[in-house]
Amino acid sequence: MFLLAPNKASLHQAIAGRDLIGIMLDDGNLLLRFIDAAMVINLSERTYRFQRVLSDWIAFPGWLRVARVIEDQNQVILEVSGAIYTARIAVRKSGNDDWHIVFQGGRIL
Repeated sequence: MFLLAPNKASLHQAIAGRDLIGIMLDDGNLLLRFIDAAMVINLSERTYRFQRVLSDWIAFPGWLRVARVIEDQNQVILEVSGAIYTARIAVRKSGNDDWHIVFQGGRIL
């Protein structure tokens, strides 16, 4: 009998439905802060791990729930919704291999 290691959850499976309360870019890593944990995503390799919560964050007014994650080679898009607004948070790679956070499509409910 062979035991197979379980497949690692996709980024969408790991964070969809979590309450996002902060975001930060740090040296090619996207750091997401949730109510109960923080996650570091290596944007080049698309690997992730949960870690302790750091102190410097961009914080959002209220909580945002991650509704959907869209990924390709040059970006990660988080579709989020909260009590007062919905938006897309795109983390995009620029031509010189820097990553930038772009807020788009915000809508106040």
